[in-house]
Amino acid sequence: MTEVHARLTAANGILHFRLAGCSSIPGVVATSLDTPGLTAQVVYDAPRNLGISAEAYALMATLPQAADDEDADIEWGHDPNGIAFRWRGSPDGFWHADNMRMRGSPPAGCTPVVNDVPQLSA
Repeated sequence: MTEVHARLTAANGILHFRLAGCSSIPGVVATSLDTPGLTAQVVYDAPRNLGISAEAYALMATLPQAADDEDADIEWGHDPNGIAFRWRGSPDGFWHADNMRMRGSPPAGCTPVVNDVPQLSA
């Protein structure tokens, strides 16, 4: 299976975002953990570096579009290697789809991954 640097999975109306590591890798990922002032996680060249489950693709298709970058919780944009993906919040986090807005659309061709969403504790 192809190595990915971040994963996006979904279950029960909740998206789970997870970076594979805790450090930025130039041209691959940028994380708020080691980049002062960054309040989001960024995956560059998303089709290559981001794994998305079929369930996450389906849930993202239901998200309303954000009016601008500041209104977007997740965003698809361009980078020098193609398409970048950004999400607000922690490198390993859960977002309820009812509370999210997306800017752009996920590209076809991201690495497919198994939908292994961790259980949330009550």
